[in-house]
Amino acid sequence: MTTRREDFRKYLETGNAFEALTGALVSLYEEPEKPEDPLNYIRKQLGAADGVDVDGLVKENQELKSRISSLNHTISELETRLSQPA
Repeated sequence: MTTRREDFRKYLETGNAFEALTGALVSLYEEPEKPEDPLNYIRKQLGAADGVDVDGLVKENQELKSRISSLNHTISELETRLSQPA
């Protein structure tokens, strides 16, 4: 277990994730007026586009994946029907 934890820590260090998160948290701490949504504040500090509804996009992505799966199933059924002799 320790090896996985150490490997993950090294991964975060090499990707500068610790620095980015620390910077965002320090910025939040030093903010004179604390924002209502600290998670959104941190997202912005990490470079998320302003005004983007991340949760909405995740939900939309899931719905679109489901729709694609349904359409692929329909395509398979139609191809099966076309391949059968009349």
